[in-house]
Amino acid sequence: MKKETWKKILVFILVFAFALPILPAKSGTAATKIKLKVSKTKYSIEKGKSATIKVTVTPKKYKKYVTYKSSKKSVAAVKNGKITAKAAGTAKITVSLKGKAGKKVTPVVISVTVTKSAAELAAEAAENERAEVLYDLEDNLDSMESYISRLEDCSGKTELQKVYDAAYAVFKNEKSTKADLDAQIQLTGDALTTYRKSAPNIIAIKGSNVYSFDIYSKSVEINGVNSKVGDFTVYPEDSSSKIEISDYTGYDEEDGEIGKKITLTNGTGEYIRSWKVYYYKSLNNITGILDLTINGEPVCYTGGTYLRVYCKKEQLPNLQPVVHSGVTYTIKTENITDEYEDPYDASLTVTYKTGDSDEDSYEKTYYIKCREAEVLSVAEQKELKGSGYLYYCFSPKESGTYKITIGKGTDSNVEDSVDAISLTNMKNSDYDELSYKSEYHSEEATYTVSLYQDLQYLIEVDNYYSADSSTANTIKIEKVQ
Repeated sequence: MKKETWKKILVFILVFAFALPILPAKSGTAATKIKLKVSKTKYSIEKGKSATIKVTVTPKKYKKYVTYKSSKKSVAAVKNGKITAKAAGTAKITVSLKGKAGKKVTPVVISVTVTKSAAELAAEAAENERAEVLYDLEDNLDSMESYISRLEDCSGKTELQKVYDAAYAVFKNEKSTKADLDAQIQLTGDALTTYRKSAPNIIAIKGSNVYSFDIYSKSVEINGVNSKVGDFTVYPEDSSSKIEISDYTGYDEEDGEIGKKITLTNGTGEYIRSWKVYYYKSLNNITGILDLTINGEPVCYTGGTYLRVYCKKEQLPNLQPVVHSGVTYTIKTENITDEYEDPYDASLTVTYKTGDSDEDSYEKTYYIKCREAEVLSVAEQKELKGSGYLYYCFSPKESGTYKITIGKGTDSNVEDSVDAISLTNMKNSDYDELSYKSEYHSEEATYTVSLYQDLQYLIEVDNYYSADSSTANTIKIEKVQ
């Protein structure tokens, strides 16, 4: 064959080869596009229940290739698109196509949250409620145990112990229901209320050698300046209580020398309590203030080195402290600052000299700020003017039972407008003598307490209803017996 013929054949082959890719393909050989969709990608299912995944596949002929897989079968199992909630938790379910079709489509991931069943939630709520009342009962039992330990042998202690033992048995029984526990909370609560209202308490101690005192559950600590505690007066919470003070000597390695023993028996004889009296002497106590007066009348005050005196500022020049024998004092009312340069309304410096030099003396300075307070008299009714804390001083002219009444104003409600009221004596300002003694109503709140002519009292009312004189709440104190 001639050379030219070969060249023509070769050119034809090359042209044909390059032309093949751009020739139009036949319609029957086009690539198929597959789509996979689900109706939702998040499910929240209660344990024990199920849900079905709705899947759409196009073309439909590929739906038979749909497959499902759970990341955590113990939480959510899946079969043929049906999710079964097994346990509380979360899981991922992957929806895809198997075989070659799966390579042409992106899998869909579904988030599943399994919640606790209604029965589980109810059981859990019941257990939480039981745990809560169990805690409340335990709290009552702890209080009862403490109170029982304070009592001497008496009928009140025996009765309190019976209630405690019965409640403790229910408390320790794992099969006790919430209703069982609630019943014991009521019984122990009633027993505690009876104890708190009836058991004798010491609210104050006074004596010529009593500089300060601290009252604990079974002991009293008295601080003074002499070698012996000397005579002192005990003021019980209930004036009908019988008081016995006896010598009680001995040595307690932890607390020191025991000097006296105070025994109180309540008016009905059901409850008997006693306190060991520990006495500590120190000449440093000689600069302590025993009382404060203005123009010879007692005045309420609180605090230690920094005093809050309940009076008017213009009365301060007439302030007089009651101090130990041989002690002198000076009062200043102008340009008063403490060591930190904080301003005060007055200062009171108490000095006791044992010699001629400064080293032979004891000195203490008290810094005073005034707090406005009104003086209450028996049977006198005063208006609670202004909102916030209002203060009233009361000095009984005779000991006895008194009733304090907070009356409602014409446009107010005592229950809504008086948040709190407290009564403290100035010898023991930590003790609230209105605890467990209140009767609170929408019309009025009344408090019945024993008060002593030798003590001064501060009544504090949190009044958040501010009104004019025609609508204000009122306060009144009356002697009952």
